[in-house]
Amino acid sequence: MVFYLILRDKMSKEIHISKISFWRNLAIIFIILFTLETLLFIWGWNITTTDIKNENKCNINICTLDKYETYYYDDFTQVCYCYKNDEIVYQEFLG
Repeated sequence: MVFYLILRDKMSKEIHISKISFWRNLAIIFIILFTLETLLFIWGWNITTTDIKNENKCNINICTLDKYETYYYDDFTQVCYCYKNDEIVYQEFLG
């Protein structure tokens, strides 16, 4: 009878420890996922705001409407193109 109580006590501790271990591991996984998600959000925000700033620079500072008719900013190559009479008159790298 004493052996049974000792064995039962050890088994309940092992089950209790495995439950704690499960929740601790799950918490660690969620902390890592939330950290990665936050880093991805910051990276995307930074790229978007940089592209918007470059496009505004292309529109306002480089291709002013008194000199050129329209502009195009290529965000992949980071080049600003200024058009007049449907031809590229001026281009500038903004990278």
